[in-house]
Amino acid sequence: MKTTSHTLAALAFAALAAPPLIPSLHAGSTQPQTAKAVTEPTKAEASVFDEIWKLATLYKNDQNPFLQELKLRGRYHGQYYWLDSDQGSNDAWEDRRSGFGIDAKLFGKKIELRIDAQSSDGFDPFYNGLVDAYIKWKPSDAFSLTLGRQKPQIGYYDFLQSTNNQPTYDLIPKKLQLVARYTFANGDGPDSVTAQGRYERTAPDLTGSGRGETYHAAYLGAQYFIYGDKLKVLAGAEYADLDGGGNGGDYNGSTFLTGVRVSF
Repeated sequence: MKTTSHTLAALAFAALAAPPLIPSLHAGSTQPQTAKAVTEPTKAEASVFDEIWKLATLYKNDQNPFLQELKLRGRYHGQYYWLDSDQGSNDAWEDRRSGFGIDAKLFGKKIELRIDAQSSDGFDPFYNGLVDAYIKWKPSDAFSLTLGRQKPQIGYYDFLQSTNNQPTYDLIPKKLQLVARYTFANGDGPDSVTAQGRYERTAPDLTGSGRGETYHAAYLGAQYFIYGDKLKVLAGAEYADLDGGGNGGDYNGSTFLTGVRVSF
């Protein structure tokens, strides 16, 4: 959502980040850590799913002096949304995000190689550039040198990309989490605030490009961990209201979402 430079208030309980993609040098405890809290699978889950996830490891032999491990990397985020508003309804399944690549450990695990590519929404095109392409030298646990392209260690992701970066409450520890968010924005006149583009501005009868002066949105959802963060399902709903459109751009409606995330 966008506001003008005279936005009077904007409250959003969501994570933001901005480090660039650069070669990195880590030493001791100064190595950057991701803010994402990873939920690990329980022992019961591990007894079933570990064997499936191990299929991604193509080769593993610590006795080989050259190559100790070679494994596939992959992720898929898919979701279905249904928009119901006073400006019409819309719904669709989205292949929201996907990626594929390889990890390799060489020379006594002192060298790590990663190549990680991504696809576009709907797999069109299937290949849409590299996320990671680097080589890391780790002569000890306290020091590492990374050269190449590397994604930020801390990043912003929207719903169903990283709900772990939003306020959460554990209903069932390591199994079921509640996710909530509230957003408010007020501009300096008609058409100074824009509704969210991904869903709200897809309403078929929307006029004025979904622009107004005051915007409220509240989201409530949950995520269920089938195999920790490696396999989980999500569902939620967001209510939004946009008022003050100078040319009929007001909006009032709800968006319902369900999704699945898989990574290995």
